[in-house]
Amino acid sequence: MHLRELEPGEEPLLLDLLDGWPFRDGRRGREVFRRYLEDDPAYQPANVLVAEHARRLVSGVQIFPRTLRTARGEASCGGIGSVFTAPEHRHRGIASELLRRAIQAMEERGMALSLLLAARIRWYSALGWRELSSTEVLLEPTGTEITASGRVLTGEQDLEQVAAIAAVYGAQRAGSVARDHAGWETSLRLAGDPDETFLVSGPGRTIDAYLRLAQLDGAWRALEWGCVPQRRALLAELLLANARERVVLPPLRDDELESELRARRARLHRRPAGASWMVRPLTMSETEVAAALPADRFSFWPADRF
Repeated sequence: MHLRELEPGEEPLLLDLLDGWPFRDGRRGREVFRRYLEDDPAYQPANVLVAEHARRLVSGVQIFPRTLRTARGEASCGGIGSVFTAPEHRHRGIASELLRRAIQAMEERGMALSLLLAARIRWYSALGWRELSSTEVLLEPTGTEITASGRVLTGEQDLEQVAAIAAVYGAQRAGSVARDHAGWETSLRLAGDPDETFLVSGPGRTIDAYLRLAQLDGAWRALEWGCVPQRRALLAELLLANARERVVLPPLRDDELESELRARRARLHRRPAGASWMVRPLTMSETEVAAALPADRFSFWPADRF
């Protein structure tokens, strides 16, 4: 068994491995994971650690470099994703060793912390990650007439307005990804599964609120939203007008928005999520990470998932 970095040109071999990952909608891993190799500007072969056996890749782990907004300012983050081992090679500690090497690589690059979304809590906990958030919110409209259904995002001018809103609204949410123009392009390429609906609302061509929706894991989910100050009511109506009977939200960290939704007779049900966000210190201490990403304020937009 040879553990190493992926070599340039070996992406088809990695996709052969990931194609063994089935999805609920019938797609195979090759279709889902291709974009993380082809459409993410931060991708480099050196960000993928693999195990090779008999000239075949049998396990892999990918590092996703990101910059997070935190309660202590921006921090460099190594997202962990695409963790997969061929069934016949499992329970031999291969993926655990790849993750240990990924931790070392992220530390050597000066990344402050690592973030991942996982169902195998005990396994990742043994490697130093701890739980941050394991809940989601089910939004159910109850028939209130809503008129602010919004329009579809179009063009650079719209995106510039949305980016300006997100920079202010997202800065209040510890854990959201800080995006420059390239970061927005990355998010737009990677967010949907395979597509997303990007809606905006406001007077004329002015945008005061936005909402991103997509079908993920068989359910409609809000990938991200935002609004200018004092326009929570408009954002609430945009959510309700496009909720498609029900929509899954990431954990709400906006009391004003929640109040506006309830005022419109919406029902909000907090429930356990199928997976938990977990964080691990790298060059920061555990105490510093806890202060930077307090569990009761953590908000990671599904639009930035990896």
